[in-house]
Amino acid sequence: MSDSKTYQFVIKDFTPETMPLSRLVEYYALLNKMFGDIEGVHLVSINKGSHKNLLKIDGRAEDKFFSRVDGVRQGTASKPVLAARDGINVLVSEDNTSADFISDLGEKVIQFKASGVEAAKRIRIRDACDFVGKLYHLSGKDSSKVSIRIDTKEYGSVAGIVCESMARDLRKYTLDFVRLTGRGDWSKVGDGPWQVSNFEVEGFELVKKTSFRAAVDDIRNLAIKWEDNPLGFLERLEEENGAIQ
Repeated sequence: MSDSKTYQFVIKDFTPETMPLSRLVEYYALLNKMFGDIEGVHLVSINKGSHKNLLKIDGRAEDKFFSRVDGVRQGTASKPVLAARDGINVLVSEDNTSADFISDLGEKVIQFKASGVEAAKRIRIRDACDFVGKLYHLSGKDSSKVSIRIDTKEYGSVAGIVCESMARDLRKYTLDFVRLTGRGDWSKVGDGPWQVSNFEVEGFELVKKTSFRAAVDDIRNLAIKWEDNPLGFLERLEEENGAIQ
């Protein structure tokens, strides 16, 4: 393999001067869900003209990257990756434009367009969030907004914002499992998975990782007076006037 290859992600009808930053972040977030887990993919520049984002693919990442591109084109990639593809289709539909992923040979390897998915299939709501995962990132210069990331089993990497005082409390739990609660923007495209953005953390707690056997032992060690025959006790219960006697 060569040392590296370059690709352009081109959003037509926009330039760096006309593309709102908040909208660009939405595109980048979906690109990250498509390729961000592949080590060796780098954003190296943003060029003028149409909004052209130049990405470099290290040689060691080429096989995995090409396989991912092929999966996106054939519709055989994982559900989160295909949901990200559909999400970009929705964005270009809402922006009345199109976008292409172009190789260094000029081939349009992935095309994003309004016909790719109906905008009406996208659902967006702001609702409560509750995530459990390993805390691996805390950073920020603005004391009112500190970036946080946790690695969850259900949703992969989840990013959020915490206040400075909460960030100081969380700092000592880096690489521990924590529960984060708050509110965020939930969205999904068609039958794809739910994804969250703009997650504002309002509370947290440390999660103790333990085995099933240890959890059972903890319950047994509680100061609870157990019935000698619990099944028989349940059979004797009678419900009268909505109250269990």
